[in-house]
Amino acid sequence: MGARLFSRRNVFGLVLALAGLALVLFFAGSRTGRDERTSGVPKLILLLSIDTLRADRVGPQADGTSATPELDKLATVSRRFTQARSPIPLTLPAHGSMLTGLYPVHHGSHDNGEPLEEGPSLPDILRAAGWRTAGFVAAAVLEGRFGIARGFDTYDDGWLSGESMQGVRQRSCEEVNGSAVRWLRARDDAPTFLFVHYFEPHRDYVPPSPFAERFEGDPYRGEVAYADHCAGALLGVLAERDLLHEALVIVTSDHGEGLGEHDEMTHGLLTYESTQHVPLLIKPAGSTESSVDDRFASLVDIAPTVLAAARLEGAEPMDGIDLLAPPPSEPRTLWAESRLALKWGATPAAVAYRDPLKFIHGVRPELYDVRADSNETRNLHGDRPEDARALAAALHEAGILEAMSAPSDTALDAQTREMLLALGYVREETGDASPSEPIDAKDIAYAYSRYAGMKGTVTYQSKLPPAKRDLRLIRAVAQEADRLHAQLPRVQLLANVAADARLLLP
Repeated sequence: MGARLFSRRNVFGLVLALAGLALVLFFAGSRTGRDERTSGVPKLILLLSIDTLRADRVGPQADGTSATPELDKLATVSRRFTQARSPIPLTLPAHGSMLTGLYPVHHGSHDNGEPLEEGPSLPDILRAAGWRTAGFVAAAVLEGRFGIARGFDTYDDGWLSGESMQGVRQRSCEEVNGSAVRWLRARDDAPTFLFVHYFEPHRDYVPPSPFAERFEGDPYRGEVAYADHCAGALLGVLAERDLLHEALVIVTSDHGEGLGEHDEMTHGLLTYESTQHVPLLIKPAGSTESSVDDRFASLVDIAPTVLAAARLEGAEPMDGIDLLAPPPSEPRTLWAESRLALKWGATPAAVAYRDPLKFIHGVRPELYDVRADSNETRNLHGDRPEDARALAAALHEAGILEAMSAPSDTALDAQTREMLLALGYVREETGDASPSEPIDAKDIAYAYSRYAGMKGTVTYQSKLPPAKRDLRLIRAVAQEADRLHAQLPRVQLLANVAADARLLLP
């Protein structure tokens, strides 16, 4: 926690830098004759990824306030993509898609801790063309040993704080900025690709002051505001060094956060818009105005967009497209997936997007018009069977379902397993029985949401004297936990909470 607190000197310096940001952008846009970079290749390309950032938490909210004033400023000179999607709601494979332009089915990483397969990446291609490539990441889930560092001259996954309330090595966005800025100040004049990753607002949500006080009662939004502050500080340094106006800047997130919607508190298991819809801002070099692009886009489009700006081509085709080029005439189909449910013996989620529809494969398949129903409250699967069949067929033809159904052959080492367990991506389950009938990933999410409530009830009742315990409520918890465990035998925590409840009965 202490590593996140600001010193008075740092705050004063950041205020000065941020105060000048808008003026630097304005006056830089009016320069003429000083260089020709505006119409050519940018000398700096910045990819900033803000982990776990929901698209609907960026910009002004219903109450008129915004937790992202710095990103709002950047949006005034950027193209804002309102319908950008993550291909997978997990940090490592999602960033793999950003840096390879490939879906997980093609880059080989479907889960945190599962390394990317060998193959060309965006940093590889840029470095071969003479670019300096540097990455600065905030959490151990993106350690270079997972293949994500391929192609970087410098890949900083070292840790200044070495601490986390979750037991996972990570560092604050301020510390990431510090490392990135020190590297920038030592760089030469070669064209530069800079990848920066913040872990806020990933859980646990413990924003530092003054963001904790400003967003009291909504710590997730407080961490969003803290990450936005850091983004503004980094952009301010680029502006001070006369790099920002002529830079290509891309700001996005690997995935969103459930926050209780559809029974998912965090992310990784389900593929609803709360975790799939991500912010995406692209500021072209020399841009002085904003625009809105509402076509469906994906994180796999980032690498092709960067390569096009650098006037480079990869040796192998990518799944994405250049988002700054005219859109293709044919409608695109985008993919998303999560096979985390396989760990509980459930059918994993797979998604096909074809504007405006979204099809979710599962035991109980779903179809939504996500433009008209962004909260996915009305399942159209029964009303539009032809559309559902067409998108289901597309998932099969693309090989998405087959790739997801194959169990991973990656054996987690003790360090990786401990890290993923702390993050909540793996569970200490001991039940081995297989379900008698196929179960849906939604059932796993529901079970865990019910478990959290039942566990809280049992914990509270255990603290009361026996004479004051609510025996009817305790019996109801035990019965409900037994019922759910019978349906989901691999969710051993349900059996545990049922047993704990019965211990409180006379």
